Amino acid sequence: MNHPIVQLVISQLRGIIREPGIIFWAFCFPILMAWILGIAFDSRAENKPTVALILSGEPGPHARKLQTSSDIHVRVLDREGAMRALRKGEIQVIVSEKSGKILIELDPANQEASTIKLKVEKVLSERKAEIQIENLSAPGSRYIDFLVPGLLGMGVMNACMWGTGWVMIEFRMKKLLRAMIAASMNKVHFLVSFFVSRVIFNFLESGILILFAYFYFGLKLQGSWFALMLAMLSGLIAFSGIAVLGASRANNTQVANGVLNAVTLPSMVLSGVFFNYHNFPDWIVPIVQYFPLTLLADSVRSVFIEGAGPADILLPSMILSAMGLFFGAIGLRVYRWY
Repeated sequence: MNHPIVQLVISQLRGIIREPGIIFWAFCFPILMAWILGIAFDSRAENKPTVALILSGEPGPHARKLQTSSDIHVRVLDREGAMRALRKGEIQVIVSEKSGKILIELDPANQEASTIKLKVEKVLSERKAEIQIENLSAPGSRYIDFLVPGLLGMGVMNACMWGTGWVMIEFRMKKLLRAMIAASMNKVHFLVSFFVSRVIFNFLESGILILFAYFYFGLKLQGSWFALMLAMLSGLIAFSGIAVLGASRANNTQVANGVLNAVTLPSMVLSGVFFNYHNFPDWIVPIVQYFPLTLLADSVRSVFIEGAGPADILLPSMILSAMGLFFGAIGLRVYRWY
């Protein structure tokens, strides 16, 4: 038991045990994430896909079959309402019936839409319906139109959480903050410098992604550029404040990784970056829709594919800014400078 390797291993384990933060992020947080995601994606829960049904008059036999199916949830909408729901990601497939024929419209690049199409075809197979498939390719109706705004929001979150939060923690671990404080550095100036650098870098990063999506996928901004910049700026304020709070006490890499991942990982899964959060059980949607990343992604998405202007996103932008100022003020008050 006196071998140097044994003694070194024991000292390492004792160091971990004496740090409560490491214990929580190593053991408790994975269990918590498994519980949350297990509930959200519980295979035993009812998970019926939703399709939009457009009727030109009284529903025919095939439409009635869809409406009474226990495998598919049907929303009867007009053409404009169906396209609006599609752009928001609330539905992925549009079904219409005309002259006894069924028309299924979807984006073939959307894997979820292709799966729903198969379920619709299965429901209608008993009636041997004549089915026609039409691919949606108009801007605003494709999966890429839903995805890119979500990626822009996720870029804002990661830029602040890792570009600000992690760097601030690193400064503390390297004793740089102690030297800056000794040099009479203004603490507010220090935090503002991080925010300004994140704004500059993130606008460049977002601009490159927007240009790529425009030239490669033909993605166009339907709303105003000012509204987009307002949404992005409010998101930067929100996540900068959250990053300051998250970095306020962590003093080692294990705890730092846990704190930052506790914000970024659930947000990427739950906030509608890659798929609409309305796919989750109804009880969690009212909570998720007020996540900072959800508010940001929804705002950016409404500007891109719904033509929203500054007035349309003013409320979520104010909420995001208030979140950032609130969490930033708390973080500044409890911040461990050395």
